[in-house]
Amino acid sequence: MKFIVTLSLLISQLAFASTQPSAGEIPEAKYQKIFENHLKYLKYLDEVNKPAIILFSGTQAMGKSFLARKIEDEFRGLRISNNVIRSYMVEFGLEVTRENVSKYSEYFFSKIGKYTKNSLIILDSSVCRKYEKIKKMFASKGIKESFLIRIDLDYEEARRRLHERNDASMVLPYFDNYIQQHREFGQKHANDIDVTLTETVQLTDAQIAALYQKIRQKLKIPTR
Repeated sequence: MKFIVTLSLLISQLAFASTQPSAGEIPEAKYQKIFENHLKYLKYLDEVNKPAIILFSGTQAMGKSFLARKIEDEFRGLRISNNVIRSYMVEFGLEVTRENVSKYSEYFFSKIGKYTKNSLIILDSSVCRKYEKIKKMFASKGIKESFLIRIDLDYEEARRRLHERNDASMVLPYFDNYIQQHREFGQKHANDIDVTLTETVQLTDAQIAALYQKIRQKLKIPTR
């Protein structure tokens, strides 16, 4: 009798385990929950823009999000922020890893076309590690036009700013590696514009206007 009970328990456990997601697998229900909340965050779903992507090369604390938000409002594109994605992952109980962020991003872009005709995507993250993969993914969706912005900031100033961020403890151990990746990326890939900042040199309104103009010219976006 004991053997039968033990075997029955083992079978039940195996059946339960077979219904659970394997390591690295995220249940689609959680993807969808994050997606539904992510949609509410996007400001310009009702706009219509031609297909194009605006990309950034730069490490944490260099000012990518500052510029991305400016560009988002100027061109009324869809700004996709990894920081926002990570916050939703925490909220809905998903482990925040590069793999999970990447998988959710693929899920997001597989569905977003059903909810908007706005095809101007502003990727508020660095593309240094995954540039070719990103370009290939968007090309497969018919988005081939792109504009690449390289941001450089004095090393010590970048570290100082990083210490003020909530994710400093996670980023600082790898920061020198990210800086090296950023440098190597710049040697391999031509960008459309360089933005170089220091502790005292920040973007002026005239420089931001010049950046907008270059984006318009390259991506053929009409002035509103």
